[in-house]
Amino acid sequence: MGQSGLGLLPWEEQVARIGGDVSLRERLLTEAGALQEDPVVMGFMAPERSYLLGDPPDYEPSGAASVTGIAAARGAGVWETFLDLLLADGGRELLNSPVLNYSDGNLDATREMLVHLTYVFGPGDGGATLARPATRRPPPSCSAIGRGTAGRVASRWRRPCGWRHRPPPTSTGWATGAAS
Repeated sequence: MGQSGLGLLPWEEQVARIGGDVSLRERLLTEAGALQEDPVVMGFMAPERSYLLGDPPDYEPSGAASVTGIAAARGAGVWETFLDLLLADGGRELLNSPVLNYSDGNLDATREMLVHLTYVFGPGDGGATLARPATRRPPPSCSAIGRGTAGRVASRWRRPCGWRHRPPPTSTGWATGAAS
């Protein structure tokens, strides 16, 4: 799409152009269909594992809420549906494509990890917290994103009695001794 200049347009114009230009839309659908054979791309955006996030967010959607499920219900093509969903709400609709811990179509594996006695909740920062100087400053604000999401998802699970007495460590740095 680099040659079309589409990415240089304001967001609203991009959405309008993709939605209104039939030849551009067909080109995008053809290019998306060709990605079906790319294992890396399909590992991150396979239609059968891409879901409308929704408002409020649904972190444990059913297969019917997947792009493939929605396409089947509409009687439409998978990539056409994917593109339509991306253009919904003025191009601001969010799709969730879980890569890990959702292979069974639920978050049971995540729950199992969260309640394990040796569990340490990492901030999801790729280890950056461990490289920080030992200070009394709070962890980076990005750490709260993972914790907040996990908290919302886990709120429906009954916590084991031991959790009341053993709260998760506040950082991987604390748990590993890398921070004071």
